[in-house]
Amino acid sequence: MVPNLGPNKGVADLVPPRFPTTSPGLVAMCSYCGCRNIPMIAKLNAEHEAIVNSSYALEIAFRDQDLEAARLACKELRDLLHPHTHREQVGLFAEMEKDELFTEHVASLCAEHDELDADLDAIAAGDLPRIQTMITLLNNHIDREENGLFPAALAYLDDTQWDIIHRPELMNGPEDGHTHSHPH
Repeated sequence: MVPNLGPNKGVADLVPPRFPTTSPGLVAMCSYCGCRNIPMIAKLNAEHEAIVNSSYALEIAFRDQDLEAARLACKELRDLLHPHTHREQVGLFAEMEKDELFTEHVASLCAEHDELDADLDAIAAGDLPRIQTMITLLNNHIDREENGLFPAALAYLDDTQWDIIHRPELMNGPEDGHTHSHPH
C-alpha cells in the first residue's frame, strides 16, 4: 500500500523535484524520474544490486574454471533471482502488461527470466563458457528494467495499480519466491 500522504496525495507525491543524484551500488539507474522513491521499485533496485554483486562469484569461477564454485554461485544467484522475478512478474509486470504499449516489452523481460534460469541450469551442469553470455544478459536485462520499465511504470501506473503492486505478500513475502508455506 502506498503511504497515506493525506487528502489528494498519491504515488506521484512521493517523487521529489527532478535533480541529479548519485546512484548507489554497482547497477547504474536513472536519477531523473524519482521512481526509486516508490517502495516496490526501491526494493527491486536493491535486489538488482544484490544480484549483480552475487554474479561476481560466477565470473571468478569462470576465470578459475572451477565447476564446484560455479555450482555454488549458481545456487546463490538462483536464491536471489527467484523471489525477485516472482515479485516482478506477479506485481509490476502484471500491471504493466495490462497496457498494450508494454505487453511485448514485458513478455521479452519474462522470456529473459526464463533464459537466465536455463543458463544457470546449464552452468551448474558444467557449461562454464556460458557464464560470460549469462552475465551479459543479466546486466542488459537489469538495464532494460531500471532505465526503461521502472521509469515508465512511474509515468503510466495509477494509484490503484500501485496498491496492487505493493500488497504485503509481494513487499514482504517469502524470500524463496514461493507464495505458500511449505518448502520445495
